[in-house]
Amino acid sequence: MDSAKAITEMPNAAMLAFQSEMDRRNVALDEYEILLFETEDQYIVVTQYKRKPPRLRGSVEGFPDCEVRISRETHSVVKVTFAR
Repeated sequence: MDSAKAITEMPNAAMLAFQSEMDRRNVALDEYEILLFETEDQYIVVTQYKRKPPRLRGSVEGFPDCEVRISRETHSVVKVTFAR
């Protein structure tokens, strides 16, 4: 994410694509902090478990952090990556 810029909101269609992907994977978003970024051609949504112990590397079992990349042009999910 070296050229990614932090943002506070993104288009509704992109957010709906993200929410649909998380629903499909049974991820309870109320347990996560949501961070938004953008690049020239993608929106990037990063989830971080709210109660993750400090300095823990990786994810808490059952609550994986993830990164979802969404096309700025089509507002469709391009890639989903989960941390172990």
